[in-house]
Amino acid sequence: MGRGTSTMMIKRQYSFAELVDVDEIRPVIQGFYTFTGIPPSLTDTQGKVLLAVGWQRICSDFHRKHDLTRQRCVESDTKLAAMLDMSKGYSCYKCLNGLIDVAMPIVIEGAHLANLFTGQFFFTPPDKEYFRRQAREMGFDEVDYLAAVDEVPIFTRERVEGAVRFLGCLAELIAGMGLKQLRLVELNEDLERTVERRTDRLRKEVEVRKRAELELETALAEYETVFANSSVGIVHLKGGRRIHRVNRRFLQIFGYDSPEEVRGQSALVLHLSQRNYESFGKEYYNPLARSDVIHVEYQLRHRNGRAIWCSLYGKAVNPPHMEQGVIWVIEDISSRKELESLREDMEMITRHDLKAPLSGIVSMARVLLQNEELDTEQCEALSLIESTGVRMHTQINHSLDLFRMESGEYEFRPESVDLEKLVQRVADEFEVKSKSLEVSIEVGLRTKDGRPVTALAEEMLTYSLLANLLTNALEASSSGDVVRVELNRDHGRCLVSVSNSGVVPDHIQGTFFSKYVTSGKSGGTGMGTYSARLMTEIQGGTITMASKSGHGTTIMVNLPGAYENEYTRSVE
Repeated sequence: MGRGTSTMMIKRQYSFAELVDVDEIRPVIQGFYTFTGIPPSLTDTQGKVLLAVGWQRICSDFHRKHDLTRQRCVESDTKLAAMLDMSKGYSCYKCLNGLIDVAMPIVIEGAHLANLFTGQFFFTPPDKEYFRRQAREMGFDEVDYLAAVDEVPIFTRERVEGAVRFLGCLAELIAGMGLKQLRLVELNEDLERTVERRTDRLRKEVEVRKRAELELETALAEYETVFANSSVGIVHLKGGRRIHRVNRRFLQIFGYDSPEEVRGQSALVLHLSQRNYESFGKEYYNPLARSDVIHVEYQLRHRNGRAIWCSLYGKAVNPPHMEQGVIWVIEDISSRKELESLREDMEMITRHDLKAPLSGIVSMARVLLQNEELDTEQCEALSLIESTGVRMHTQINHSLDLFRMESGEYEFRPESVDLEKLVQRVADEFEVKSKSLEVSIEVGLRTKDGRPVTALAEEMLTYSLLANLLTNALEASSSGDVVRVELNRDHGRCLVSVSNSGVVPDHIQGTFFSKYVTSGKSGGTGMGTYSARLMTEIQGGTITMASKSGHGTTIMVNLPGAYENEYTRSVE
């Protein structure tokens, strides 16, 4: 949980082989086998063997060569391996051909892409009669097949568990390698979408241009080449921010025919107003004098007066001597900005269109409630439909509000909100969901004076905030767990904590409240905690998370109290 176009971007799924170089893992796998004598292997989720070391002859010469036993091998590697004991992080099972195997999943960004296996051994002496029957059934040479059975080692569970712990660490290491590669692949794709149709030649020219800017005085010839032929606009502003030189692409972007038309003019001709020109100088020319490289997206003025969105990179020629001028590299990004605006418009239209049918549902429920022949149960059901529809309508409005929060346009309208009643209402409405997950919800109030915990907030915004946190807590819990919601006051502020037994993976704890961050949750968008942060901060609050193995996860929301000023005066 893409940006930038009117069409929703869907990230493609990568195969394990695209993310992990198997040859880098091979020496570790070989060393494990040499040290333990236990043969490991690596397969994808379709059962394709990617890497295998030290396989027993019964597998390589018999089971993997016969169509039926080979199919059993694939089925064992996929279906049986999928039945993981999540408390252990691996699955130990007898394969369909009679040998013991252990499987550990390799999960990258929530996707199960491969399995790390060890096996082809027994815990107890094998049942020779079983393998004799299997040899006859498959048409194997019975004597040779039973000899291969005798070659299969017998290990104690303790020895296997020790090996499994090592392979578990290796599985996590492989997953980490894959995640890093995935991040690199995704970053590369994001960059490609940003620069769209830039060619390799353009990237090389930009690199040359950057080097020329950094070494302008000692590499003038290289700078001149880039200046004349670059596919981005370049302007050199000298004393008084007057235009000294421009290149051909600059003229194309701003609609001028020759450099003489702009040479010597103030950069004011490129700004939409006198005020913009002055504020731009105040904001960016002091950093330029400190040798900073400035990058900003900014609207400039075309020759015909229309506004152009531009990406600007600025570097002073010889800071802090600003009289020698500033080089600005300019790229026209108007098309990208138009696409971003179109996307935002489409999202707004989609939310708006959802509200019309929802209003119809609410209205129909209200009409049906006027029927005096309905019994109590029917009335309660219709009332639930009506109230739920109203809340959904309000939440759609709040989804629009999230956009306003991101853009800094949201108008916060605080009121007194009884958090105890609100938390209980949210918990009651989640009762059906919690029962279906076999997870219970406990609500606790820690205040000793009996006074209500009243926040200075927006009720529906706080409702959505609590609903997001409770949804995440329930979905992160296992059957039989308890999700606890506790209320308290501290120095006039209101505290709400939501706790569950799940643990947030280490690799996302630092970005837990960032946009699109999720892990191990099927269908997760990574928007729940991000929107919770937005809704908390817009109400003047803070939100934090603590997660540790053995202690579970607690999210703490701190909101302004309705009586915070009264508390402060009493302390003073």
